[in-house]
Amino acid sequence: MEEFIKSSIRENELTSKAWGNLRIIIRGIFKYGKKGFTSISITNFMGGLELSKNIFRKRVFTDEESVFTRKEESRIVEYIDTHEENMINLGIKLVFETGLRAGEK
Repeated sequence: MEEFIKSSIRENELTSKAWGNLRIIIRGIFKYGKKGFTSISITNFMGGLELSKNIFRKRVFTDEESVFTRKEESRIVEYIDTHEENMINLGIKLVFETGLRAGEK
């Protein structure tokens, strides 16, 4: 199982996020299998699984992918101003006003 996981990560060039999604599927399969098909404890197996951070592909974003242009920003704000005021729209406007990036608190 460990070899399958490591080879899957390498061969498919998974990111750590993609690995997290695969891990959920593997856990679900084994939890279903516990209903009479296997006695393997996937929780113990995953808990003991050691994966180097270097095994995962790093996703690099260009400026064009991660930053709105001034024109795009003004179009988004204009759209928000002409539609229903709700928490999400106010949050987006706040992000543009303060310059916060995704992941900052």
